[in-house]
Amino acid sequence: KTAVRQPAPSTARLVALIPGVSTQPQADAPEGSLVTQLQRLREHIDYRNRVCEENWVEVDIYGRHAISGKVSLQSPELLRLRQDIAAGRITTTVVA
Repeated sequence: KTAVRQPAPSTARLVALIPGVSTQPQADAPEGSLVTQLQRLREHIDYRNRVCEENWVEVDIYGRHAISGKVSLQSPELLRLRQDIAAGRITTTVVA
């Protein structure tokens, strides 16, 4: 888990990264690993900032590790995400 970054100015999109796998074999596969997913999510933020000239700031990571999609909305991490959205700490989500 990474440290929570300080919120950027109000013009910024405060971004939650949401990587996830539902099985251990998916986590072990190079193309679907959580490390690879985070890399791709961060590349998307970089693209939005450089090419689109937007201001996206990674705030936190909300992982879905070995959680079935059927129950992921009730996972502790996504419950925490919902609280952070309600509190205004997150304004944009990027999901792998």
